[in-house]
Amino acid sequence: MAAPARRGRGLRPKVAIVLIGTNDTAGAGRTAAQTQAGIDAVVDDLKRRLPTTKILLLGLLPSAITAAKSATDAAVNAYLADHYAADPRVAYRDIGAIFRRPDGTLDETLFYDPRLPQHGKPLHPDTHGQRMMAEAIEPTLANLLGERAR
Repeated sequence: MAAPARRGRGLRPKVAIVLIGTNDTAGAGRTAAQTQAGIDAVVDDLKRRLPTTKILLLGLLPSAITAAKSATDAAVNAYLADHYAADPRVAYRDIGAIFRRPDGTLDETLFYDPRLPQHGKPLHPDTHGQRMMAEAIEPTLANLLGERAR
């Protein structure tokens, strides 16, 4: 028998930021529909556990793993944009464009993976990419917090 879910254990954050799903479409090999269902389950659980918290849901970030993964990620992001468009507690943002050059190609210098000893293809943003992400979400986050963006 599963233990009953606890409702935030006294936590009352104003906003929760959710960035999940890329590992589902990479190593786990899940379909767009499976990944969407997983993300929906996480968002629903946050809504239930933290009933006063707003959610900033970020789209899956671009990668250079495979063309099939990129297509699946695009399908997931299109679904999330549509599914959460009218949800008053969820603000969906796709910030993937910050990782692209003006010609639309992925700027691989913004990812750790190619620089690791057993390097892989770009998937995880490095500290510069993470700073760019923070700057990209700051206006939306400020709005959700009821504050003025810097």
